[in-house]
Amino acid sequence: MNDTQWLADDGRLLKDLRIAAGWDLHDFARSASISAAQLRQLEDGGSGLFYSPRIQFQMGRRLLLKLGADVVRAHAEPMADTPTPPVTAAPERTRAAGLWWAIALAGVAILVSVGYGVFYRLSAPSEAPSPVLVDSTPPPPPVVATPEPVVAPAPEPVQPTPPPVTANCRWDDGPGSSLMPPGVDKPSTYVHLVALADVSLCVQDRTQAITQVNLKLGEKTTVRGTAPWRIHTPQWAAVSVYFQGYRMPVPKSATWVTFKARPAPLADVDTPANASKPTP
Repeated sequence: MNDTQWLADDGRLLKDLRIAAGWDLHDFARSASISAAQLRQLEDGGSGLFYSPRIQFQMGRRLLLKLGADVVRAHAEPMADTPTPPVTAAPERTRAAGLWWAIALAGVAILVSVGYGVFYRLSAPSEAPSPVLVDSTPPPPPVVATPEPVVAPAPEPVQPTPPPVTANCRWDDGPGSSLMPPGVDKPSTYVHLVALADVSLCVQDRTQAITQVNLKLGEKTTVRGTAPWRIHTPQWAAVSVYFQGYRMPVPKSATWVTFKARPAPLADVDTPANASKPTP
């Protein structure tokens, strides 16, 4: 055999010996710790799976020795005169022997562990169980939750509507005035009041029914009845009065004012300079 090169004759010899020994290609490659592809290159030719030709040569020679070949004489003698190599044990026998050895070792390990456990129990001091303390205190009586009474929310107080005032409106207290709107755009059956500041008023219609009106800044209200209307307040600067569709210009010095209805159709009258049309 060449000392550094693996030849085709070496591969054929390796393949013949493997087949004669009853080895499958994959099983034999696995037993030699190489891949099946490497073994196929050793037998059939090729070297791409080996690091160098010398490593391939050494691997092939090791496999020939594994199969019992005389690697010194194998290259010199013709392959026809090659004596029949000794047949190594088939993989099945090797596996069976390994299985029996594994079973035997497992049995020994089980016996050792059981014996150790028996020895430990016999040598360990016996310990009396700790007494269990029983609490003899009777349990507290169950707490029964008393439902809280449901208290209905108190209804919000209803602000009563102030009744019509029949007194405390002193119509003879202070100077008065009488006004008539410059035109007729709305009915004379109501007066509309808008507060420019907090103000209190007494409103009386032709039937002598008196209504007390109290307004906050920005509030407005409408009082209905029959004209003529008579309104009393010492705070004319704090209120705007709208009658028959017009804002009525009230003298600041007046304490009470009578608003007379202008009949329709409109009469030709001069519109006061300070009278303006309302928007309510």
